[in-house]
Amino acid sequence: MFDKNQFKVMFRRYVESHHQASDEEALAFARSIMPANVMASHYWLIDQSLQWFRWVKAQRALQASRENFELESKQSNLC
Repeated sequence: MFDKNQFKVMFRRYVESHHQASDEEALAFARSIMPANVMASHYWLIDQSLQWFRWVKAQRALQASRENFELESKQSNLC
């Protein structure tokens, strides 16, 4: 039997440890941890996971941008 929660845990760990992964790599990983016999009925979970992966990447980029802005602001105030 396929455990959706275990899939989610494994995918979350992948995202946490592969910061530079591409969409294609995340998709390949998600497909690799889902048994073939449930792929058709649970493909929505892969789609949902990939959307979450994209959101996490966007949040990381936003955070990095904020940190860069704050660092540049502090450095410009020193001059």
